[in-house]
Amino acid sequence: MVDIRLLSTKVDWDKLRIFNHVAWSGSLTKASEKLALSQSAVSRQISALESMMGCRLFRRHPRGLMLTEQGDILFETTQEIFGRISNTLSILKDTKDMAAGHLRLATTQTFSNFWLAPRIHKFLSQYPEVRITQIISDDDTNLLQEGADLAIKPMPSAQLRMIQRPLMTFSRGIYASETYLEKNGEPHKLEELNHHKLIVFGEDANSLDNTNILLYLGLTEDSPRRVPYFSVNSNLAIATAVASHVGIAMLDEYIAADYPFLRRILPSVKLPDITYYLVYPEELRRSKKIAALRDFIMENV
Repeated sequence: MVDIRLLSTKVDWDKLRIFNHVAWSGSLTKASEKLALSQSAVSRQISALESMMGCRLFRRHPRGLMLTEQGDILFETTQEIFGRISNTLSILKDTKDMAAGHLRLATTQTFSNFWLAPRIHKFLSQYPEVRITQIISDDDTNLLQEGADLAIKPMPSAQLRMIQRPLMTFSRGIYASETYLEKNGEPHKLEELNHHKLIVFGEDANSLDNTNILLYLGLTEDSPRRVPYFSVNSNLAIATAVASHVGIAMLDEYIAADYPFLRRILPSVKLPDITYYLVYPEELRRSKKIAALRDFIMENV
């Protein structure tokens, strides 16, 4: 086991910072690029840390470096420590009456492309002293690992000690291009989807947001299983595929609105809405930058 008491007596913080980057990236090469150090220098620091701890922290794997059990314990501590320090520094800088400073925002590719990016100029004009860095991630982003202050995600986060506020709810529909429908016909009943080319998210789909609902919507126990015509783990790619006449897919209405030549089919079918959440650490609850972005989004829904 890692003797955590060593952290205050023998281990310098620079070694822990380097360890944290290597553990997060799983690669000496990626960590050295991020830290602007040579790979050999990073390797020496890790070896020195392992010597101080008296245990191996990593094991080599064909896909990179994997944490040992002891390394995993230490990583859980270091990501918490450095994440809290980063958040505290952000709080200390956020002392002006007006929102100001650097805001690191994690969000999905589709939300960024279709909703936030077309409106961000308005926010930055309204708050000229705020700088935004976006981190694109379609999974349940660990804010501390990614270095983000907050996230906007289409599902609640599983992370602890996070404030989660529902921001906006969007309707969804089933869409196809006019060209596709002219060639393949328009389905008027759910069972007719069995004979159409369906586009879905793929095996990485999160069951909580019903991403692949078209594969089973309206089916009975005796119905044949629907097989997707095209699967891709990107909602942006799904929208592009529908717009390129590949097939039929479920799209959020705010995404479909960007493609005027798409037609909503089976409009009477009620699909589950999707709610986006604002997620940020509890210690940033008084952040003026986060409050400004939250209020801006809610005013522009």
